[in-house]
Amino acid sequence: MRFIGYILLLIGFLWLVAWCAGSSRPLLRSIGIEHFKNYPATKTYSGDEVCDAIRSVISEYWDNEHGIVLPATLMLAGGILLDVSGRRSKKRLDDKPSA
Repeated sequence: MRFIGYILLLIGFLWLVAWCAGSSRPLLRSIGIEHFKNYPATKTYSGDEVCDAIRSVISEYWDNEHGIVLPATLMLAGGILLDVSGRRSKKRLDDKPSA
């Protein structure tokens, strides 16, 4: 059980590092560049246009971002397995009669 806990922690961590953490900056950069083209600084905009621009950026980000729930859940499960395994081994040591 301890081995599985370590494996789940490692897989969850590597998933977060490789897949999720490296995706936010390039994603935000690409979304920003596209939306800066649509709204040049030489023009003034109404409140509705600004709200629409903000909504479209947020919507595009949510559609393209990588979620962290599944890898974080794997890490949580791994941590719980390690905790249970540690408690069981401690209990076995405490239950052994001393010589």
